[in-house]
Amino acid sequence: MLNKSDLINTNLFTSFNQNLSCDTDYSSQIEQIDFTKHFAVGISFGYLRDIYSDSMERSYLKTTLLLFTLYNELVEEFRNKKMGFMIEYSQFMITMLGVFSLDELSTFVTNYITPLQKRLSNELEIPIYIGIGLRAKTLRQVHNSLTTARYAYRLYFFEPKSLIDFQDVKQAYNLSQEDFDRFYNEALHAILIKDDSALDKIDHLVDIISKIHFGNHFAVRMRTMNMTGSLTSSLQKYKLFEGDFYFLQDSLQEKVLNSITFDELKQHVHDYYARFLPNIYSSGRLSGSSIIEKVKTYIRENYMEELSVEILSDIACVSPNYFSHMFKKEVGCNYTDYLKKIRMEHALDLVLNTDYSIMKISEAVGYSNARNFTNVFKEVYGEPPTRYKKKIQSKAHIV
Repeated sequence: MLNKSDLINTNLFTSFNQNLSCDTDYSSQIEQIDFTKHFAVGISFGYLRDIYSDSMERSYLKTTLLLFTLYNELVEEFRNKKMGFMIEYSQFMITMLGVFSLDELSTFVTNYITPLQKRLSNELEIPIYIGIGLRAKTLRQVHNSLTTARYAYRLYFFEPKSLIDFQDVKQAYNLSQEDFDRFYNEALHAILIKDDSALDKIDHLVDIISKIHFGNHFAVRMRTMNMTGSLTSSLQKYKLFEGDFYFLQDSLQEKVLNSITFDELKQHVHDYYARFLPNIYSSGRLSGSSIIEKVKTYIRENYMEELSVEILSDIACVSPNYFSHMFKKEVGCNYTDYLKKIRMEHALDLVLNTDYSIMKISEAVGYSNARNFTNVFKEVYGEPPTRYKKKIQSKAHIV
């Protein structure tokens, strides 16, 4: 069998490169298009790298022969029928610029592209995938047509069709990082409180990722891997994993990375959590509002420290924004009011039962500024600490 270096020196490969290089300088050809009678359209042809990468590794010669045949057929077809010329080629894709008469604007795909795709697929015994760009009716629109053709070709991950026309792609998503964070925290919270909707929320979260990164399959894979890793890390804080969770996580991420389509990726994530969540739900370790109870316990034991929302949300394993929402929903007040209540209960005990100075009491209950402490005390009890103490002592003396 020929190796790569042998193949490069063969007449076949030389012919391949010569044939492709004939159309290398295409700028002058584009300028010669008569847009009063014709339109141009970018068309990308190729096969899916993810599907055939294994066979490529096994046989470089076979793969290169396949590419040669595909590219040669395309160049010859477009040249002989005078319907365009090659723009660029890579290891997996060749982009042509089709040039058709204006009266073929609505029929060129059916009359030329689809039959060509069928013939090449049959001859090469491998599915040929095509991305068609926006139609260019002026010279300035050509670049955009080529760009959208390449984009459409790479959309197979999201829309598994052998021919994708960019003008048929519907994409009306307006989602942000804040949206992702919100849905992520809802999914995590649902898992922690054993909500039956947890699996649906995870499915929805994966959908959100695909919408945010629509058109970029690499970003979807990376974001999904990061999301599942973050969930694992958060759940590990509650010691909810049993067995070799690192192995399970690695196995999932490998499947995510190697998914050919988004639907396949989503199914891998779904199957993983469908298998994994029942183990959590049967563990008996979490129930109801236990997450917030853990935070409340921490506040009661550490009220004298500086307790920021970042510290408390980290204990709850959620984002600061979602923590604030979750705490108020469970307790009926925000965490700052709850912290103030705990601090003032302890402050009142110190005011009435010790001779500590206001400064010492304020520091003992988590206030670094005596004036701020006095203002909060007055807000809660109606009087400043010293006056309140005298008032209480006076009533006790009368009794």
